[in-house]
Amino acid sequence: MPMEIVDPHSSVGDVYDRVFSGQPIMLSLSGDKNIVMLSKTEFDELQRIKNNAAFIEKLDKSREEYKNGRVVIKTMDELEAMAAVSENMTMNGELS
Repeated sequence: MPMEIVDPHSSVGDVYDRVFSGQPIMLSLSGDKNIVMLSKTEFDELQRIKNNAAFIEKLDKSREEYKNGRVVIKTMDELEAMAAVSENMTMNGELS
């Protein structure tokens, strides 16, 4: 649905109704200053898409590092030993 540009002095109730029905609204202010209003549901969806894109970018970077041999391989025993050392340091106040 295309964004509608409305005067900021429009009826607030009318603007809210349009936003809650899924219509993003741009309030055109003086100069180049504009405000976009959208529902919380639409905002949350945009945030989810943004977060997914960032996660996919991290996965792609990890795949590239793996493909180029930039990895560290540890056995489960080594990982558990590292975790135990970290836990001990935290309990002793060495890590915060």
